[in-house]
Amino acid sequence: MPSPVAVEVEKRLAPAVVADAQSNVDQVVLYLQKKGLDFTADNVVEAVWALHGEGRILWAVDPVAVSPAEAARRKRAEDAARMAAEDAKFKPGLRHVNDLAADNTRIADKGKNDVEAKALAQTKSEITREITSYVKGHHSGNVNYAATESGQAKLQEVAGNYLQLTNLADAKRVLQHVRSVKQQLS
Repeated sequence: MPSPVAVEVEKRLAPAVVADAQSNVDQVVLYLQKKGLDFTADNVVEAVWALHGEGRILWAVDPVAVSPAEAARRKRAEDAARMAAEDAKFKPGLRHVNDLAADNTRIADKGKNDVEAKALAQTKSEITREITSYVKGHHSGNVNYAATESGQAKLQEVAGNYLQLTNLADAKRVLQHVRSVKQQLS
């Protein structure tokens, strides 16, 4: 039993009949693959006529020559389709408006993300500065290195793995907490 596509192709090609030859099948399949077309009746008929024009199809019953009126009708239909495709490229339709809106949203989000990324980086730098700037003085006026290292370790523990933060609000909370603990240590 022939496939529905084959039945439809036979109807459209009638009264002509394509010869039942493997070379015809191979030619049509190759044509569809090269053009990136699906296996539909429309595409197979297009392939058969294109290959017939190149003399690469074998016929069981040769196609009837197309009348001048039919040839003119086909040419007008092809021209109209080509013109419609050209016009569609330049008409700002709904798709065009939606594409522009999506592009504008994407650009705005990127700008917002860039600003937030800069603020996040700046906040992380401030946390690092708060930790490394902690210095504990000795009663003699010199730096107490042991107390300084201990205090910086405590601040580092409070900050946790702050360099891995990806949220600006979280980074700001860590910065506030580091500042409050630093003040308590002083």
